Amino acid sequence: MGLDDRGVERGAKQSWMDRKLGYIQDPKRKTGQFYNNVLKGLYDSYWPYCGSATIFREAFIKERHRQYTLHSKIENLHRQVTYLTSENTACAGKYIKENYIPSPHDIENLQRLSESASKIKDEVEQEINNLKKEDDSLFCSNGKLTSGREFNHSFNEDTTFKMKTFIMDIIDPFLTKITDHKEKKKQVTWKNRGKKRTNQQRDRENKAKVDKRVKKRKRERCKQIFLHLGGIVWADEYYEPSMGATQITDFVEEDNEDKLDDIESILPSKFSDYDRLCLADLVLEGCFQGPALDIIEEYLLQYCIVVS
Repeated sequence: MGLDDRGVERGAKQSWMDRKLGYIQDPKRKTGQFYNNVLKGLYDSYWPYCGSATIFREAFIKERHRQYTLHSKIENLHRQVTYLTSENTACAGKYIKENYIPSPHDIENLQRLSESASKIKDEVEQEINNLKKEDDSLFCSNGKLTSGREFNHSFNEDTTFKMKTFIMDIIDPFLTKITDHKEKKKQVTWKNRGKKRTNQQRDRENKAKVDKRVKKRKRERCKQIFLHLGGIVWADEYYEPSMGATQITDFVEEDNEDKLDDIESILPSKFSDYDRLCLADLVLEGCFQGPALDIIEEYLLQYCIVVS
């Protein structure tokens, strides 16, 4: 007659195929098929030591729930890893290819993927530990397996092996590859940061040099104007009164009632806008006082330069 997909001879009713024990007739769902497989295995192992349909049914319901729950968890974890390694833009498909080249923003994605895979690994390891405790409870104090629990123990061993293989063959290699890429990307990032930092520092240094040259040029021009207007610098360098130079109080020139003409007449023939800004700086430094200060401020006001 042949065997069906459960390994049972078609048309032959087996002793375990009893609804009182929990058997499901012609199951359509995978859950029912799974339960019947558990029933067959548990019946062969436990029924000879049980003898009570009620006790057996309770043990069966508990065992089928345990096995199916763990089976579902493992399948779900497999699906999670399959998703992580897929070509989805949020996943690691492109990162685990041989021709992968790190890009600037990959490190955040690599870190996220690494954390997700590590979380899955932790869950699998936790299930392995739980299964070990479950399996330990099947043994007597003398170390021998309790009679009738061979099926439970066999499931525990097989499932533990599958979960350890899952970690060793799939999760760990994935984590290793992602971690390697992450570390390489960190090195590239830090290397680039170093270059960027050096360039920024070089820009700051260049700007400082330019500013220094501009200040030196302006200071030199201020000193020239100060000397031209009759001032005397201190120690051949300082025109600021705060550094010891003497303030200019009057402009020495032939009598002329138009003070504005007086200042223009003694200024250099080519007195630029830049020179006027230097003159304003001399005012701010306190290089003039009295009539000389009034003349300078009035002159600068003609060019809309207000010194305050």
